[in-house]
Amino acid sequence: MLTEAQSRILARLSEFSESLEKAWDVPRSLSLPGLAESLGVVRSALHPPLSMLEEEDLVFSRNAHVIGGGSRRRTVIHITKKGRRELEKSDRTPKKKTGAVFGPIPDSVVMHGREEEVGHITTSLSDGNSIVLSGLPGIGKSTLARAVSEHFSQIGWTIRWASCNLDCDAPSVGNMWLGENSPSSSSAISSAAGSGRTLLIVDEAQELHPRHVDGVSQLLNEVSSGPSPVLVVVRAPSPFDSLIGFDDYRIGGLKHHDATSLLPEGIDSDTARGITDALGGHPLAIRLWSPDEGLPEKDEAVQEFVQSTVIRRLSDQGLDSLDELSLSPIPLVVSEMGHEEGTSELDDSAVLRWSREAVEPHHLVRNVRRATWSEEEAAELHSAAAERWASVEGPRARRLEAHHRMERGEESDAIWISENIQEISEHDSSAAAILLESAVNLTEDSTIRESAVNLALERGEVGIADLHISELPDGASRKLLSARS
Repeated sequence: MLTEAQSRILARLSEFSESLEKAWDVPRSLSLPGLAESLGVVRSALHPPLSMLEEEDLVFSRNAHVIGGGSRRRTVIHITKKGRRELEKSDRTPKKKTGAVFGPIPDSVVMHGREEEVGHITTSLSDGNSIVLSGLPGIGKSTLARAVSEHFSQIGWTIRWASCNLDCDAPSVGNMWLGENSPSSSSAISSAAGSGRTLLIVDEAQELHPRHVDGVSQLLNEVSSGPSPVLVVVRAPSPFDSLIGFDDYRIGGLKHHDATSLLPEGIDSDTARGITDALGGHPLAIRLWSPDEGLPEKDEAVQEFVQSTVIRRLSDQGLDSLDELSLSPIPLVVSEMGHEEGTSELDDSAVLRWSREAVEPHHLVRNVRRATWSEEEAAELHSAAAERWASVEGPRARRLEAHHRMERGEESDAIWISENIQEISEHDSSAAAILLESAVNLTEDSTIRESAVNLALERGEVGIADLHISELPDGASRKLLSARS
């Protein structure tokens, strides 16, 4: 008879077609890190049940190229025909989704605990309320939101999911909810996205640049006044101070029983309690823990655990890859990285989070790593990254080069921005607006502020344009721009 862990593994693997068994390129979800992530457990928890499943010929392993995972071949797992038959005897067959899903929704994962939270949130949303879901980084907010979305999808609701990064603005949210032909104004997006039996989700809202917070806030207020409830997922503290009618719901660590289910089978109860108590039931921290490291210190904060244990165990290659990803304003595709060699190690260590083929560190790890750099070290890292992206062609490379130049903080970089902003703006006006906001703080050159005014007017952001105009010196240029606004 299958154990609980074995049943979960087979159920997850059964979601993938048999045609992948001989494919050269396979989804990351079939790799060991991807499988552990989707099941919500530490990677070492997979070894005992997988070994038994392989002995019983219910699964088999091989080496294959993982899509988006770099050039190295990695171990992947497939369910056998015998495994599928065995699964059919249990009640673990995958649930069918009935509602349409739009946007970059994360892969479904097994959630441990949180039944009370899911019940509260789904009931409130069903009643037409909108919610701001908050908590510490890595505490499981996105996982909880994903479980909520799955509940509504299974009863026929449409799910529209948006996930924010630094370059995201209100039209970007619309594009994720509605597709590339989405309108750009908040009122038009609200009319197109809002409808009955539709749940609108905005994840990672804390990643928004201050330049775009008001615009996204306006969109959320407009759409929440319509027929669709909205779920905003944000790390505390929230960047929004003007959301109207949203209920706040904050989550903490997992209960002990639920937290221990993330650990490998066979760990004695005293050790399991010591781990979960020391890490405060923090699910990501527990998944980052390795049996080779012993018990975490009882009074050690999660951030200290990440620095003293998780980051310290990385090789030089792993640290180089972590630094490159932590520096970047947006997730990167592994193949475009300058230090991709360490990404497999980071993935094996549960440090990475994936969005389709793009990758970034879990924000808890990223924030801890950034905090270890002095201002001088950060400037040197950004300078090296700027030089590296300068050797790459294309508007995406110019956008990334521009970010690193701005973070380096030299006045000459602001001049470079003014010379290259047109190419960046044609590709992504949201990113261009952010870069100009940074550039005006590095130089007294009024032409850069004039560029910021022109771009704001092109984007229909009259209030922002007026703020920049008020900082311009008196003269013909200021009068002309004032007349346009």
